[in-house]
Formats: sequence, structure tokens, C-alpha cells
Amino acid sequence: MSKRFWASLAITAGVFAIVQGPTKAQQQGTSAASKIQEVVESCFSSPPGATGKIVVSATFGPDGSLKDKPEIVRKGEGPINNTFADAAVRAILKCEPRLVGLGLQGKVTFNFDPSGLLSASHDSTSAEVLADPLNGEQLTTEVNGKRIELSMPNGFCRVAPDGTPAEKEILRRARPPADRKADLLAMGVDCETSNILKAGKLQRWRRMISLNLLTNDDLPTGEAYLAAAFQRFSAREPLTPRYWQSPPIGGSPVVSRDDRAVYVAQRIVKDGNVTVSGVSAYATVENLPLIVNIMSFDGTDVSKATVTTTVRTVSTISVTP
Repeated sequence: MSKRFWASLAITAGVFAIVQGPTKAQQQGTSAASKIQEVVESCFSSPPGATGKIVVSATFGPDGSLKDKPEIVRKGEGPINNTFADAAVRAILKCEPRLVGLGLQGKVTFNFDPSGLLSASHDSTSAEVLADPLNGEQLTTEVNGKRIELSMPNGFCRVAPDGTPAEKEILRRARPPADRKADLLAMGVDCETSNILKAGKLQRWRRMISLNLLTNDDLPTGEAYLAAAFQRFSAREPLTPRYWQSPPIGGSPVVSRDDRAVYVAQRIVKDGNVTVSGVSAYATVENLPLIVNIMSFDGTDVSKATVTTTVRTVSTISVTP
């Protein structure tokens, strides 16, 4: 991109201000900037007691997605302000699927001010981000003496490892091949299919969720694992606005990233029809490299709501001794 002067626009209200170069959002005026603020505030959750203003810089690509992890430019001193700064970065990452549609491009600076933060309003608006609420049913497993749990989205039921022969066969078929260097830890399917399996009849699932552990010893851990996954998938297939348009096209671009996972959309198209779609989250929790897949096999297309559901599901993963 050629060098050019970027005029700045500052909008101050509520918890943060936005400073950015000319984008579609800026061209549409203050109301568009207010929409950006509304979106990020709905993803923001901060600890009480922060005193220092936070400045976070983020760079958006031509398709409106983040090019890399937002950077903290300025923050207050002390552990509370450090936590406040980390929460600001998480809010931008969490809301990336919704920001994509606002036409952001280039460098954007977000100014978070704790004096304008109302915890009650954030509690009420955060729920709006959860497009597909979780039903509380758990996927549970144990690995190396550690218990791993996650809450499944509505409409999914657990496939029991000690269940009927049909359930055991489904689990066998879902296991990744040996060369994938991944173990299937737990799995759920749409509850309609689950009821058929529990009745002892073999049935192909319409939707499934799986929790997998990567077993490749050469993989980095923690943030290095996320950075490697983000770089690998972003370089292989960049996200463009065309991916969310009709008619559907196949592909597996990165659609979001936060401090727990890199989220990759999945879509297979045959003869113009979607045959498989969903989102795979390459996650790290307590340095365990995990993959969470939420997939549809009934022609349902992946959407930004699917991404939001996957982000929310990954946020529920817990690892305990």
C-alpha cells in the first residue's frame, strides 16, 4: 500500500474513543463510529478499580479482519491496570466477527477510559453477543490427570463412550486418522441424532461438536501456538468479503482470534451446494493444544453467528487437576 496521510477522527463517548483513517465507517459519519463503539463495548468486561486510560492500536486488512493481534500502546501502572488493558485487547478480538462487517481498514486506535465504564450496562449488552446460548450440558474428559470440560451450544447432546454400540461406532468413525496426530477426547451431536443412537440405531449426525487434543510434540505451546496457527492459516487462505456472500464458495480462512484460540471457518461446496460447514478453533488452555470443531453436515451454511457460538464455547473450556 502506498504511503498517504491519514486524517484522524476522534469520537469520545462511554468507555472509549476511536481514532482511525478514512474508511467506509468514517465516510458514513459519526453514527458509524458510534456503531463501532457499541460493538466493542458489548464485548468488554473490566475489573473494578482501574484508573489509567488504555490506548490499543489495531490494524485491519482490506477484508475488514484483523491483520494481527491488537497492540497495547499505553496503559496505567499496576496489576489492575494491566488486567484492564488485557480486557481491552480481548474485547477487540472477541468482537472481530462483528467488526468485519463495518468496513474498517488500516490502523485504528481505541482509547479505553475506565471513568466512562458502567459495569451494569456491560453486563446487559454482553449477552447480545452470544448468538447461540449454551445449554449447560458438558463435554468432559481426562488427559494426563487433568479434567477438561466445556459447555455445548443449544441443540447438542453428548455421545457417551460407554453408551450403546451405535454411540461407540459413531465415536470410532469420528476419530482423526493417525497421521493427523490428534486424539478425539469427547464429542456431541445434534440431539435428534443422539436420541436415535441411544435407541441403538446407527445414524449419521446432522451436526457435531468435537474436542480434540493435538499430540504433535513439535508444536509450540501457549501464545506461540496461537501465533503459529494464525500465521499458517492466514497465509494459506486470506479472508475476503466474498466468503460471506452468495453463492457460497469453499475454503478455510481465519475469521477471528482471541487470547484462547484462532478460529478457522470451514466450508465445502459441491455443485453449488454446501455439503459441510462450520468453524474449527485451534485453542490453547493451560498449555494444552486443543481443537474444537462445530460442524454441520445437513446443508446449513457457516455464518458469523457460527463464529460467535464457537468463540463462546471455547470461552467455557476449563482444565483442572
